[in-house]
Amino acid sequence: MRERATTSRATETEQQLGTRLHDLGERVIASRASETVKEREGRLQDMRERSRMTRAAGHYNSRLEGFHYDRRANYSQHTSVSIGKWTM
Repeated sequence: MRERATTSRATETEQQLGTRLHDLGERVIASRASETVKEREGRLQDMRERSRMTRAAGHYNSRLEGFHYDRRANYSQHTSVSIGKWTM
């Protein structure tokens, strides 16, 4: 259940931030204390899946950073590179 924020997070004071985080922590503790084993396993599996997807996206992005395509370069001079047309 989501509560409507009375103050924007950008303008909240340190005390308001501390109170909000404390209340959030109390709600999390209460909800986790009442969850079943099956619900807990499902929550942990969701967290594992999100971590795996984030890690996979990070690896994919780091691989792309190693390739730099220079628009000024004439890649057609290279026989092993074909850009823009299908060759047989």
